[in-house]
Amino acid sequence: MTPPKQSLIVPRPAHILVVDDDPEVLSAVRRVLRVSEPDWLVTTASSGRRALDVMTTDRIDVVVTDLHMPEMDGYELLRHLEKSYPETIRIVHSSHTATLATELLRYLAHNVVAKPADPADILALVRWAVRASGAIRRHA
Repeated sequence: MTPPKQSLIVPRPAHILVVDDDPEVLSAVRRVLRVSEPDWLVTTASSGRRALDVMTTDRIDVVVTDLHMPEMDGYELLRHLEKSYPETIRIVHSSHTATLATELLRYLAHNVVAKPADPADILALVRWAVRASGAIRRHA
C-alpha cells in the first residue's frame, strides 16, 4: 500500500517594503531590519508610485511608509493598499503623527510610529506586523 502524499509547506521569508523619499531614512530602516532579521526581504521605494510598482511584482507582507512624499504621498498610497492589498499590514512612519486623523488610523493604517523612531521600536512594530500578516493569511 502506498502511503498518502503529504503536502510540504515551505515557509517563505517575510517581505517588507519601506517607502520614504529620504534616502537616509530608507537606508537606516533597511539596515535595522536586515541586521536584526537577516531572513527578511527588505525592499525600498522612494515614492508611493514606486511602491505600487513593487506591489504589482512582489508579494509584500508589510509596508512601512512616510506620509509626505512627492509624486504620490503616503495617504494616497495607503488608500491604494487598503483597496488593492488589504492583507498587507500598513504602518505609517512619519514626523506628522500628531496631525493624523482618527479615520486614517482606523481605515488606512494598522499602526503608526513617530519619526524619528528608536530602532528598537521600529523593529518591534515590524515584528508584530509580520506576525499579524501571517495570521490574516491563515484566517482569510
